[in-house]
Amino acid sequence: MCVGLPQTSTWKSSIFRVCPIHQHNTQNPAPNKPTSQPVNKLTARGAEALFAALESNQVAKVNLNGQSLGNEGIAAISRHLANTRVRELAVSELGMDAAGLAQLAEVVGRGAVRKLNVSDNEVGDEGITVLATALLGNTT
Repeated sequence: MCVGLPQTSTWKSSIFRVCPIHQHNTQNPAPNKPTSQPVNKLTARGAEALFAALESNQVAKVNLNGQSLGNEGIAAISRHLANTRVRELAVSELGMDAAGLAQLAEVVGRGAVRKLNVSDNEVGDEGITVLATALLGNTT
């Protein structure tokens, strides 16, 4: 279930999740493949705007799983993340590689983010090593 910002005065302390909307492909679906394709994708420009806005509110959890932001989107997030109150960040299936994770690790290593999901990205041993090194310096 996708949860966005509720229409109440307490939205600033809510969870924010960007969810892809799927368009069903009923023409010639491939066997053993999903018959839906995401059509509501956040871009790096949208990620930049979102995290700039998050600098001025209380949102603590952000789920961007499956948004295919790639390294450009991770760079946009990384520019603002340290100035937000985000403590849990899910960035699974973004198309991020080791270079993108290195950008994110630099900010995560400062201690603001307490829970990070980077699964299903092509970060390899190099990216995980950079993340582990950043986390070793995080004493929070």
